[in-house]
Amino acid sequence: DDAASFPGDYTKAPFIKVTYEKIPYSFFSKIIDEGYLDWIGDSQVPEKFLLNNYIKNKQDIPILLFEDFNTTGIKGDWEHHEPELPDGKRNDYNIFFWYSGNPVNKGEDKGGGVGVGRLTFAFSSKVNTFFSFSVREDKSKFFIGMSVLGKSVNTPTYDQIARYGISGSAPDGSELTKPIIDEDTLKNIHKGFKLKRDFNQPGTSQIVLFPDEKLTAKTMTMNSINRYRYAFHQRRLKSMEILKYKISKEEILPTINKLSSKDHKRYKEYFKFLDECENIEQNKMF
Repeated sequence: DDAASFPGDYTKAPFIKVTYEKIPYSFFSKIIDEGYLDWIGDSQVPEKFLLNNYIKNKQDIPILLFEDFNTTGIKGDWEHHEPELPDGKRNDYNIFFWYSGNPVNKGEDKGGGVGVGRLTFAFSSKVNTFFSFSVREDKSKFFIGMSVLGKSVNTPTYDQIARYGISGSAPDGSELTKPIIDEDTLKNIHKGFKLKRDFNQPGTSQIVLFPDEKLTAKTMTMNSINRYRYAFHQRRLKSMEILKYKISKEEILPTINKLSSKDHKRYKEYFKFLDECENIEQNKMF
């Protein structure tokens, strides 16, 4: 749900970093409480006692960071609990963290389906939990978490998605979790999660707890190439660093050759075809 801050300017095109970190259990024990652990314990999460055991045994918590740069951050207003703002613009915050139901018009600068992103990050975690730290262009920031818990064992009427933040209320008076926005708290969170983007630098960091073992550097790199190959070729994405591997227009073919040599030839032909198409258009050869 982040858009490029400078569309059309390759030097400032978005780029992405993906890194693994281990976070001290002492940090987690400060930002979560027994209530949070109880929620997971009451859930359908397959490894629902994993986090509890790590904290109990004083073990560092593994996380996977997806961080984008040169983007606008997640726009929108958490005080307006609707997918559309009063001025008619999309409320990206609400759509990403709350919206469900029929798709809404995402706009030409948006990709993907409504609500898919949050499920992707949640199901990349063994405890179905991820956190988001987003900085917008005006330097406003927020932090919120989400757990896809499934049906509660003790109270089946509960929402199957729980959110981590500050307790608040919706316009209709119902309880509504809102993001953490206190500057000092956010600085501690930014430092505690070892985020790579500067504190005031616009963009969004997605923090996945206990990432699934299937998310290897090779798998994530090849999946990213398959999904975003055209964006890299057109320089709409400047680069992507996934642990020790790097993807950009110049480095995409060497990276493919290193990771999956059997796919190198077909990708090379594909990019050659795109170059030929571009040459035809530029020289008005139709």
